[in-house]
Amino acid sequence: MSVSLRAPRLGEAAAIADLVNRATEELVGESEETETTVRQWLTAPELDPENDIRLAERDGELVGYADVAPHPEPNYWVDARVPHSEGDEVRDALIGWAEERAAERAGAKMRAFT
Repeated sequence: MSVSLRAPRLGEAAAIADLVNRATEELVGESEETETTVRQWLTAPELDPENDIRLAERDGELVGYADVAPHPEPNYWVDARVPHSEGDEVRDALIGWAEERAAERAGAKMRAFT
């Protein structure tokens, strides 16, 4: 099954929170995000959701999230959230996209939280 990447829509904040919480629950047994906190991510001034955030989908289901933010430019911070139970192809697709996005913005260094 292939993974496709696309920009998020603000109306998907609850579904993105569910995905991120699934990833956190599988890792440490806790949930921490809400629709409100994800809406804050999607409207943060340093991020352009159309260009700086990607959702990974497989068969119409959200399976991953990543964003690339300047902290401070020319250094970029990558936040990738993929449940442990998902295959490496999801992580590979999101990290590959993040590397390309940071390079487009002339990033000198990229740090990742995965």
